Amino acid sequence: MKSAPFEYARPTTLTEALDLLDRHGEDCKPLAGGQSLVPLLAMRLARPSLLVDLDRVPELRGFSAERVGAMATNAQLERRAGDLPPVIAAALPHIGHFQIRNRGTVGGSLAHLDPAGEWPALALLLEAELTVESKRLGRRTLLELLPGLREQHAPDFVIVNGENAAGGLGITPKLADELFAAGVDVITLGNHTYQR
Repeated sequence: MKSAPFEYARPTTLTEALDLLDRHGEDCKPLAGGQSLVPLLAMRLARPSLLVDLDRVPELRGFSAERVGAMATNAQLERRAGDLPPVIAAALPHIGHFQIRNRGTVGGSLAHLDPAGEWPALALLLEAELTVESKRLGRRTLLELLPGLREQHAPDFVIVNGENAAGGLGITPKLADELFAAGVDVITLGNHTYQR
């Protein structure tokens, strides 16, 4: 079977990728390594009008012992397994076969949350902190989900980055109050804080 027709975009910055995803909304899919999404496209279980290929977005690449970029492939990690926690180094050779590890990405695996995938289990085991970027879902999603997450997991402390809470233009007192009311304990700030 062949996929349904779709447009294709290949941004070169994270801002450009987020703009495309925001502009096209639910009718658009980000493409990481394609090991999970491409079979869904071929079986027509996914029918986006636009694919946004993240392969050339430098902000999503690279890794260290503390941080793994969403576009880091399993093969890249496997080649430098000594720089990673031992449990990840031990798991990498068991992720699919080499062809899958060559194209499959950490971000793609986590985005699809396949129960047979190793990355969701590793993220839970290591209590990984995932950074999610979006122009349209960030604050709204936090406000909807945080109260339930606080009740379910009872975290000691919740810290959020609020520097772009006002649509990329800092944070307002009203937005800060909304975040605190939802259960945020601390709001970190950056160089956009005082633009509004």
